[in-house]
Amino acid sequence: MAGDASNRDLPPVDVAVIGSGIAGLFLALRCFRAGLSVAIITKKSLSTSSTNWAQGGIAGVLDVDNQAALEAHVQDTIASGGGLCDEQVVRSVVYEAASRIKDLVDQGVQFDLSAEGIYDLTREGGHSEHRILHSRDRTGAEIERALTEGAADEYESGLRIFEDWMVLDLVRRDLQRPEKGVAGLWCLAPDGKVYTLASRCVVLASGGAGMLHLATTNPPVSTGDGVAMAHRVGADISDMEFIQFHPTALAIDSQHPFLITEAMRGHGAILLTRSEYKEWKHTDGFPSDFSYMNRYSTKGSLDTRDVVARATDTELKKSGDSHVLLVTEHLDVQEIREEFPTIANKLAEYGIDLG
Repeated sequence: MAGDASNRDLPPVDVAVIGSGIAGLFLALRCFRAGLSVAIITKKSLSTSSTNWAQGGIAGVLDVDNQAALEAHVQDTIASGGGLCDEQVVRSVVYEAASRIKDLVDQGVQFDLSAEGIYDLTREGGHSEHRILHSRDRTGAEIERALTEGAADEYESGLRIFEDWMVLDLVRRDLQRPEKGVAGLWCLAPDGKVYTLASRCVVLASGGAGMLHLATTNPPVSTGDGVAMAHRVGADISDMEFIQFHPTALAIDSQHPFLITEAMRGHGAILLTRSEYKEWKHTDGFPSDFSYMNRYSTKGSLDTRDVVARATDTELKKSGDSHVLLVTEHLDVQEIREEFPTIANKLAEYGIDLG
């Protein structure tokens, strides 16, 4: 038994990254290119992550000298956080956004450009300005493509990639003293055997836990493994009450609803109850004048996800309806279909026309 166990020790690395979304791949590539030995362990394929499912875009003020725009982004973020944000962290993220976006562009990510050749910035819920970079309605997939290709390019140079390997738990340096830290991890290989990987540093980039809920727009791999492993080795766990529910998804009978990006609302789509829709159709007014969101927010359909989700839930409980409507028929049909081709194609599968 001892000899068999020793044969299951993988060559040690400097950095073991658990997860292959934007956080894990970005960090793994940076560490590897800095001269460290790196292993990426992911329980499915490299591109199976929440990043790959993300549609909307990335918020950032690109003009680092525009203090007014940077401060507006800070204040929008703090307001959207309901007073619970750590302002120091907010300012760090906002002020570093341009540099991190440049890193992604340098990695090969292609964000959409306007006819003038500048970035085509859109607006999403909670934002007072257009500051969202995107790649049509497949921004996450485009980021994942570039990072996955980067990882594949480095594979021949020694970056170790373990696809379909399930990390089971972290290995403490001292079982009785968690403050001593982590020495590596145990992982289940596709062959059904458990292997040990020693690492000077272990990074948990394993995503969220959407699959804990009956329905989620997260991918099936979002099962909270990383948080559970961290808790078991004594890490402090905080903010676990902050589970974000995306308010707009295609109303079909499925455990994996198709997400409708909030960039659609930024483009002008309006939330209406079914009765409000009927009322609007008998007038010449704008659909925004009839939206239930006006009763909950001065921002209407463009408020943050938590506000929109709570308002929608309240309206559905009052009406007994199974869903509300995200109305787009007042918008330019060709323009919205070119902007959101993934959504347009998905809706067409169910006989629904976008616009």
